[in-house]
Amino acid sequence: MTRGFVAVTIWMLTASTLAQQFHSVDITPFIDRPLSSYKPNESWAAPPRGLQTLEGVPFNIVGKIELTGLGAARDGRFYPTRITGIPVGRKAARLHVLHACGYADRDGTPVAQVIMNYADGERYAVPLSYGVHTRNWYVERVEAT
Repeated sequence: MTRGFVAVTIWMLTASTLAQQFHSVDITPFIDRPLSSYKPNESWAAPPRGLQTLEGVPFNIVGKIELTGLGAARDGRFYPTRITGIPVGRKAARLHVLHACGYADRDGTPVAQVIMNYADGERYAVPLSYGVHTRNWYVERVEAT
């Protein structure tokens, strides 16, 4: 179901609704390549790096997790099909994930799921759809904005 990559950031942040404090979740063991390794003429050199605040949420953008989707597979690029076991290790009111797709698709097309496993055994899946929750990380000429 995943078509592109799911995260541009190496940190996921949880927020407490009482204090509005953000706590990062280190996912560095899961990144496939740091953004600093790209040459200036490569597309992945373009995203902002380091500590960025987006819609009031701080993200430390230093790498990406790329998953194999249909577009990447058609282009002969193969990455993991899923990433599992990212530990959050604390209670949270919200989980903020910076994510995007690597290819354009029709709005409403399912592209990924974020599955949360709770300490009490409960499991919750959040489906992500193109044009609803995410878009291509760069805008192609043929894509609506």
